[in-house]
Amino acid sequence: MLIFIITTISPVLAQTCTGIPDAECQVLYALYNSTDGPNWTDNTNWLSAEPVDDWYGIIVEEGHVVEIYITNNGLSGPLPDGFANFVNLENLGFTANNLTGSIPSDFGSLQNLIRINLGGNNLTGSIPPELGNLTALEHLDLSTNYYLSGEIPPELGSLTNLRILQLVSTHLTGEIPSELGSLANLRILRLDVNGLTGEIPPELGNLSNLETLWLSSNELSGEIPPELGNLTEIQNLALHSNRLTGEIPPELGNLSNLEHLWLSQNALYGELPAFLAAPPEEIDLSYNCLYSSDPTILAAMENKHSNMFMSTQTAPPENVSAAVVESGGTGENRVQVSWDTISYTDDEGGYRVFYKQTTPPTEEYPSQAEAGSDYHYAGMSHDKEDSSLIVSNLEPGVDYTFKVNAVTWAHNNNKNDLQSPDSESDTVVSGTLSRAFIPVWKQAAQYFTGVVVSNFGDTGFNLDLAAYDSAGILEPLGQNPASTTVGASLQKSLLGWEFFQGDPYHSDLSWIELGAENSNQMGSIFLYGVSDTQMLDGAESQSSYAKKLCFTRPLDEGFFYGWQPDIQMCLVNPTDDEVTVTCTITGYNGESTNSHTIPANGFIAGDSEDLTNSGHGIYDGYMDIRVTEGPGIVGFSRIEFPGVRTALGMNAAEYSVAQNMYSAQLAHGLNIVTNLRLVNTADEYRKVTLTAIGDNGIPLATPVQIVVHSRRVYSADLGTLFGLEGEGVVTTGSLLVESDGRGVIGDIIFAEGDTMGYAMSLPLQTELFKEAVFNHIANLPTVFTGFAFFNPGDETATVLIEAIGTDGLKVAEKTLVLGPGERIARTLTDPDVWPGFPTQSGGYIKIQSDKPIAGQQLFGDRSLRYMAAIPPTTRLEPMFE
Repeated sequence: MLIFIITTISPVLAQTCTGIPDAECQVLYALYNSTDGPNWTDNTNWLSAEPVDDWYGIIVEEGHVVEIYITNNGLSGPLPDGFANFVNLENLGFTANNLTGSIPSDFGSLQNLIRINLGGNNLTGSIPPELGNLTALEHLDLSTNYYLSGEIPPELGSLTNLRILQLVSTHLTGEIPSELGSLANLRILRLDVNGLTGEIPPELGNLSNLETLWLSSNELSGEIPPELGNLTEIQNLALHSNRLTGEIPPELGNLSNLEHLWLSQNALYGELPAFLAAPPEEIDLSYNCLYSSDPTILAAMENKHSNMFMSTQTAPPENVSAAVVESGGTGENRVQVSWDTISYTDDEGGYRVFYKQTTPPTEEYPSQAEAGSDYHYAGMSHDKEDSSLIVSNLEPGVDYTFKVNAVTWAHNNNKNDLQSPDSESDTVVSGTLSRAFIPVWKQAAQYFTGVVVSNFGDTGFNLDLAAYDSAGILEPLGQNPASTTVGASLQKSLLGWEFFQGDPYHSDLSWIELGAENSNQMGSIFLYGVSDTQMLDGAESQSSYAKKLCFTRPLDEGFFYGWQPDIQMCLVNPTDDEVTVTCTITGYNGESTNSHTIPANGFIAGDSEDLTNSGHGIYDGYMDIRVTEGPGIVGFSRIEFPGVRTALGMNAAEYSVAQNMYSAQLAHGLNIVTNLRLVNTADEYRKVTLTAIGDNGIPLATPVQIVVHSRRVYSADLGTLFGLEGEGVVTTGSLLVESDGRGVIGDIIFAEGDTMGYAMSLPLQTELFKEAVFNHIANLPTVFTGFAFFNPGDETATVLIEAIGTDGLKVAEKTLVLGPGERIARTLTDPDVWPGFPTQSGGYIKIQSDKPIAGQQLFGDRSLRYMAAIPPTTRLEPMFE
């Protein structure tokens, strides 16, 4: 009986404390039990009969607990309720433990609390707004609680006695409350290493006693408030690793006590302010878009940055000039824009070129460079070593103004894509000759090449054609060069030898130059095959040349479903200067490289061994083509499967800076296959998300994420990859390719899986369009013309398609509505398009959409013996009135 009495009353007896009220005692017991007290590093006298003032980490004054400060002591678990009972508590600290759970809201009733330090734990939840009631609080530190979440409570702005506020690495989001600008006694404010967004509140400039302000490593945007120049006591200002833009405010020069200024890894731009001629003791402005025309300031910055200041700045290029490109002494409607490269080349990027039509000065715009239309984006160089870019398809004989800025892509030292301020501009009058290139013309026995030229403008033009051999010499044909006219809104569609009125079997290979005077409204495609038209494919004529190109499928081994085709790649030099190219094939087992010189207007052709080295043995790779001397080249890959009489045509791809790519064509089932090839040309691996989207805009399957290693290729059958249904079911849709970085390019091939019948190829589109032209219509008893459009955006797209007949008049029009993600693929004679469309061979289709879309044109035999898919002609500027 005695034992029973003792055991039942011992817990009550155990929860008594010497020297403090029972209410406070109960909370200490709860703290010990909740945080694994028996395993604390030091739990001296806890839960003993010794005075509480002798318990480890506890201070008692006048019979009440005034301090609980137990740091780095192995506390593990949540804080208990009941802290409101410590009515006299002044100091509360549990740093560097393993506390979990939320911060008790009843901390907010501790009116005598001067200091809270809960840093270095694993607390969760949000910061209780009740902490704003602690009007006596001078020090609040909740740093390094990675699992805290939510926003900074604006109620903290009521802590008028606060001297130190530290919320570092607490995973906070949202904006910095402007109410913090009311903390007049604040000395230290640290909100760094969080996910804070929005702009820096200008009210922080009211913190006249502030000595340290750290807002670094967040997602803060906007400009640095000039009001921060009012912080006359500030010694340390750290705003680095954010997304801040704008210029450095000259008001920061008012900070007479400033010792450390860190503004690196932002997107700040412009001229450095004058006060930086005498910079603070320690300064870091690296990885921005800053520069200075003052040699004193620039020297000071180089000195403070170990002579590497400008080598980290994405500054505007200097000495920008524009010159009309000439061909045979005739000025083209293309302009070469040149510049001096910047010193910052370590991280990937390039130069963006912009242009606008220039009109005479007006009272509103007193200088010619300011007058005229808005600037259009013309294109971007491949890297920071490039010093020029050719802008094509300009209106002939028009004044154009050009400007350039430098770009650096996000990298390990800066999460921002940086774009420098604009360079000085230059103006030039464009020439009158518009050129396009058909990079291969195979006119041997039983082969044909059809040339289609459409004029989608409202005035006619004279069309000149010239065919060149590999040495750059005009082919001996009946008429070479040849001339014809293409009237307004009309089209010419002939076999190559018909244009030149010569022997249809003049030689094995040539290339054709197209030239139109006084018009940039020319579109062109070419189709090739054999005389019975079974081996048919085609491509868009190329209107620009480049210094870096890529063949995505240069190897016959493992090309597609085990088929081993004959591959012939052609590299054409369409300029008046000799060019030198380096061809490198890169695969999983190494690489092979060779150099070639191509004469003016000449070309080279061959398979991968011809262009690199015989017997290279490379597999599963791609071919990189780089012009080391000369203006540029165009490229085309002609792929034939003789055993099954199938052909593919693929233009060489330019290296892309896009991160998203699109295809309006994906099909699987009934032995229909879609094969994807991706090439990662970047120096780092890329994570790529592939999404197959049905015609109704709904994903066909769960998106698939893959990794494409640096300088490697990735291939997949999309039906297998997405687990689409097999035989008996036809699945159609679109493909969205999203990369986490730049440098990925690719294509897709469609075919009948067993026989390679009706095989066709398409590049993945990197640029969407709002206006375009499908350059040919063939609606015959045995031939159909189709189209496919894909709307990858979040808004509904309204698409107007107009068919133009052989007489230049509109024969039909149709308005299509594509919801977000939706796709439509039809032939011209489908019942819901134009069921009564006339029989016609010739004409073209105009497309106008109010939202950016992807799309391509299809030609095919109605019995599906052959098929060709061709991208449309698009322009940087509006194409139609």
